Amino acid sequence: MKDGVIVERGTFHQLMENHGEFSSLMKAHGGIEEVEQEIEELGSDQGAGTVSSDEKPSENASDETKKDVSEKKAESAASGKPKELMSKEERSTGSVDGQIYKSYVNAAGGFYLVPLLVFVLIITQVAKVGNDLWLSWWTSDLFDQTQKFYMVLYAVWGISQGIFQFINGFQFSLAGARAAKVLHHKALMNIFKAPSSFFDTTPLGRIINRFSKDVDACDNQLSESYRMFTGTASMVISTFILISVIFPYFLIPLMPMLVFYYYAAAYYRASSRELKRLDSILRSSLYAHFSETLSGLATIRAYRVQERFIGRNAYFIDLENRPYFMSFAIQRWLGVRLETIANTLVFCTSLLGVCGRYQIGASTIGLVLSYSMSVTGTFNWCVRQYAEVENNMNAVERLHHYANELELEADAIIPDNRPAASWPSAGAISIRNLEMRYRPELPSVLHDLSLDIKGGEKIGVVGRTGAGKSSIMMALFRLVEPSKGTMEIDGVDISKIGLHDLRTRLAIIPQDPVLFSGTIRSNLDPFEKRSDQELWEVLERSDLKTYVQSCEGGLDSQVAEFGENLSVGQRQLLCLARAMLTHAKVIIMDEATASVDVATDVMLQKAIRVDFANSTVLTIAHRLNTVIDYTRVLVLDHGEIKEFDTPANLLSRPDSVFSSMVEETGPTNAALLRSLATAAAQGDTLDVKEVLAASPLMEGVEEKKEAEVKGYNV
Repeated sequence: MKDGVIVERGTFHQLMENHGEFSSLMKAHGGIEEVEQEIEELGSDQGAGTVSSDEKPSENASDETKKDVSEKKAESAASGKPKELMSKEERSTGSVDGQIYKSYVNAAGGFYLVPLLVFVLIITQVAKVGNDLWLSWWTSDLFDQTQKFYMVLYAVWGISQGIFQFINGFQFSLAGARAAKVLHHKALMNIFKAPSSFFDTTPLGRIINRFSKDVDACDNQLSESYRMFTGTASMVISTFILISVIFPYFLIPLMPMLVFYYYAAAYYRASSRELKRLDSILRSSLYAHFSETLSGLATIRAYRVQERFIGRNAYFIDLENRPYFMSFAIQRWLGVRLETIANTLVFCTSLLGVCGRYQIGASTIGLVLSYSMSVTGTFNWCVRQYAEVENNMNAVERLHHYANELELEADAIIPDNRPAASWPSAGAISIRNLEMRYRPELPSVLHDLSLDIKGGEKIGVVGRTGAGKSSIMMALFRLVEPSKGTMEIDGVDISKIGLHDLRTRLAIIPQDPVLFSGTIRSNLDPFEKRSDQELWEVLERSDLKTYVQSCEGGLDSQVAEFGENLSVGQRQLLCLARAMLTHAKVIIMDEATASVDVATDVMLQKAIRVDFANSTVLTIAHRLNTVIDYTRVLVLDHGEIKEFDTPANLLSRPDSVFSSMVEETGPTNAALLRSLATAAAQGDTLDVKEVLAASPLMEGVEEKKEAEVKGYNV
């Protein structure tokens, strides 16, 4: 494909024989001669029907890899425990810890609220019982007063009950809303401050579950559960007090029945609590699978495995529904037992009423029977609401973990140790005895690294996959804290300053361009610190000005999520423009040209040589062409420095690792790279386009691009 048009099609051999675009692409990335040779050897081997041991380059080439794998397996076995890619979700057992309740009360406003809530609750219940008692006394004309007297006081009792009921509900709603807000804010801030290792080992669905279902439970369910539980509990207590005052012998059957109530409720709560925890954990798995399916929808459709993922989704739904269904089943189990006990209490109350009918008025007995019958449902509801409180406190428990127990990055700002406003002024980097591992239980990925980089140097970082190239960049930004050693920029130990002060003084152009939903302006200057003129200048220097001017809205034209309405090259150039705006003295390019076309690569290399001429640039190289004229090249292998010198000096040594990497690109490209390195060492000026390409891919770049890069020399 080229410019949206199919330019070639056919088998591998046909396309290579045509010497067209595909052949140019293979030669640009090197190794085509070796590929052709291996194909010829394979064909002759198949004809002979045998393959000698000397003609198995794949086995010999893989010896080192097999050795590495064996070493890693041995290291894992020695550690005594297997390494897991994703951490298991934490799950508490038993009753909710008292610290969780304390955390919730503190988030709601503090313990001074508790006496106020209890006082209003008691007054509300007194008003309710008083209202019912007054009605009973009115019926029997206990005080021998007029109807107006009874009516007025009955109204006063009723209005008082309504007012205090409103105050009670308002207090719980206000306290619950505040607690939910505080817990959510704390959890969210800690997620923002969590180290990269947390996101490496935590599925996205688990985080989504915490901030959707668990936050919803705190927002909409927990305060209501508390209100209902305290309300029903106070009604049960007031009922028992009322009946016991009127019928003292009621205490005899009440005590053993309360014990039975307690054990039935405790048995139910234990099951209900664990089912809720299982429900929360299984929902995380469902959310994780669903979010991953959405992210990979294009791939799933391309491989036509929709049915497999639909079936997998149905499996997770069924799995999550098991504890959800069981929670309803155990509610019915509890209801049968509590109603049996409550009906026994009604029978005892009725029996006492019959026995004491001559000493107690009919209206009072009627009131007591009414209360004893209502306590049947009230007690059942009280136990269920208490279990509901515990279940919803499980959401608080999970948010509390994020809000208080997550491992956090270092402080953003350390007031007593802030670098000067002009730091870094030169961009000199000094690394001493650096060791780094991504997590404590994992092996080190950088081993005793020591090197010095002068300000303004252009350093290419090369190495095989897993050599530790990106790890150095992560250590520079302190995305992962070194386990040993120091890193200094212009004499300032970066481990002693705040992360905000460090990261705002560095710039990075990542391999996968990162854009945010919003506008071009907000992606270039999210904190609105730059003028429009500055924005247009960097867009012009990054070859995006014409495109942005053609967009409706200009700088305010919309950028879709992840920048999906822009090509990969345009996204990378927008990241380049964003880096230009920072005027940083240290620029990190993490394989920024790995996924872009050669024309975009030209623009990036032009920026390094012109716009970042006075800055220190560290480039993780995907194409050796891009770093062949750099000041020096750092060669890493298994986290160790193998070589660190100018490209010309490294290529002058046939036994150097860098020489072998250059040779692996193929004889044609290797010869080109050697000539470019020699020219750069002699101080000859190299056209940017020449650096990249004498690569055949550049033959297809438009004349406009040739004119743009013309004149930008090293």
